[in-house]
Amino acid sequence: TDEIKPPPRSSKVARSLDIPSRTRVVRKHETVRSIARDDLGDPSREAEIIKLNQDLLDPEDGLLRLKAGMTLKLPDDTRRR
Repeated sequence: TDEIKPPPRSSKVARSLDIPSRTRVVRKHETVRSIARDDLGDPSREAEIIKLNQDLLDPEDGLLRLKAGMTLKLPDDTRRR
């Protein structure tokens, strides 16, 4: 069986499919809003982070609960640190 691999994240195909090209490890005491502020330059962009990480939402209440060490997907235009 041939395994189909996704395109590299830096490819034009990945960008055109709106696949995030960046990930980030959550540090202690961070919030989605603080990550949006620090990495995206605008705290109001927290909804974009939540949308990209729907697979991490709590199934009971639909909230994104951050824990230090977890990896989040971020939009392509994330600031480089």
